[in-house]
Formats: sequence, structure tokens, C-alpha cells
Amino acid sequence: MSEKAAIYGRVSTDIQRDNYSIPTQIAACVKYCKDRGYRLVGDRYVDALTGQDSTEQKGIPAFVDDYTSRELARPAINAALDFLEREKFEILVVHAIDRLARDPYFRQTLEKTFARGGARIEYVLGGYENTAEGEVRKDLDATFAKWENAKRSERVMRGKRAKAERGLFVCGTAPYAYRIDDDAPGGLRVVPEEAEVVRRVFHMYVYQRLSLKAIATKLTEDRVPTISASRIVGVAQVSEGC
Repeated sequence: MSEKAAIYGRVSTDIQRDNYSIPTQIAACVKYCKDRGYRLVGDRYVDALTGQDSTEQKGIPAFVDDYTSRELARPAINAALDFLEREKFEILVVHAIDRLARDPYFRQTLEKTFARGGARIEYVLGGYENTAEGEVRKDLDATFAKWENAKRSERVMRGKRAKAERGLFVCGTAPYAYRIDDDAPGGLRVVPEEAEVVRRVFHMYVYQRLSLKAIATKLTEDRVPTISASRIVGVAQVSEGC
């Protein structure tokens, strides 16, 4: 009988997102399992093309986190452990060691936790052997990944600090009615037609006492596009504009 395997994937919420996509991770893990004759199991599903949550009929069973590796308790990891306790499987397949954890201690802790439940963790990348040498290679790869991430975060923060010292905008996406422009005062350029919408929203909210839902409905009726050019204006977008 073929061994049962679950897939775990992760993208990071660190300062700079990693160059990993969920579809890439899932595809590599699925191929890894097929090549070894593993049977995929799980009670969570993702779309193979988009990496978004899917239904059992259309998706691939996989436990996926959008979470920092600096936490041991993550929603999908917890779900995988719960599933392991209920249904039992032999292998948790992960694309690369830093998708499980960058910190060697966290990696070892998670591997031991799954092992206590009867599952070993295998990595698509790395080719680690179940030997003392393989454990050392895991530690070295995890340590290097942790160092590389720290250096990347440091570079990002240094760049933000330099922009802040120049009086430029450093908070990522520009607010509605502005566009990022390093040549403009404060690093933000006003978009006149959107600024007029903001003034209109302010007037409706402060002077006409309309609710956010009523304002959103009015803007949609008037076909006022959002910053993403959508014709449907949501309450959240109105509140951001306020």
C-alpha cells in the first residue's frame, strides 16, 4: 500500500516577500509525491493555478500558510497537525527547508512534533539523507536562509530609512488620490480627479451625514472608479478615502 503524504506550503509576511509562489511550491510537491508513489491526503485544498483556497472537487490537498516563519504556531501547520492526529499520514512534503522554518531550532521542533504523530518531513529541494550528515546539512541550509533573510530585511529597512531622511513616502502602496513619485514633495503626487472624489466623500460624510455604505453606493451609481479601476466601490475603500 502506498504511503500517504500531505503537502505544506508557505509564503512569508516578512518585510520583503520571498521569491516563492504557492503554485510553484504545490506543483513541485505534487510531482515529488507522484514520482515516489505517495498518495496525497488532506482536508484543505488549493487551486493549482492560483494558489488560492479551493473546493475538494477542484483543488489539490495542501496546507498553506501566509505567515512568518518566526512563529511555530501557524494556522496551516496547526491544521496539518490536527489532520495528522485524526486521519494519520506518513509524510509531510515541503518544497524547501526555509518554507518550514528558517530557524534551525524551529525546524527541528516541527520535525520532532510531526514525528511524534507518526509523520516524517521530506523536502523537495536539498536531497537530505536520514543521517547525521543530513541533519548537519539541514541546519546549515536553515541557518544560511535565516542569515540571508536578515540581510535582506536590513537592506529594505536601510532603503526605507534613506527615503524617510529625504522626506519621501516609505509605506508601500500610496493612498487613494496619490501616486508614488520621488520627484514630488514628500514622494507623493496628487491625482486631481481622485482628489476631487476624496473631497466629495468628505462632504457627503461630514455635511450630508451619509453612512459609508450609502456613500459607496452613490459612488458606484455614478461609476466612480476605484484606484484599481474597478467600477464597484466598497465600504472599506470609502473608509480608507476618509
